Amino acid sequence: MDKDINLSEWYTAQEAAEMLGTSRKYVRTLAIQYGRFRTHKLHEHVMLYWKADVDAYGRVERGNPGRRRKLDETEPRIKAIDKNAA
Repeated sequence: MDKDINLSEWYTAQEAAEMLGTSRKYVRTLAIQYGRFRTHKLHEHVMLYWKADVDAYGRVERGNPGRRRKLDETEPRIKAIDKNAA
């Protein structure tokens, strides 16, 4: 039988997602695929995430989100070429 756990030390997927400002699926990816958070599986479809790990991950500064840089208003935009125009 599983040992007793203190639920105040764990986040649900929804709580962890709200803390990190992301989705529940990404929280699971961080925990399972990348091993960022300790987990405790309550049920086949229910997993808990260690609060200390989630909080520590949330405080780390990261680079700018997104892949494209914003264009300055002074930079010319590239126009698409219409192949059907003669």
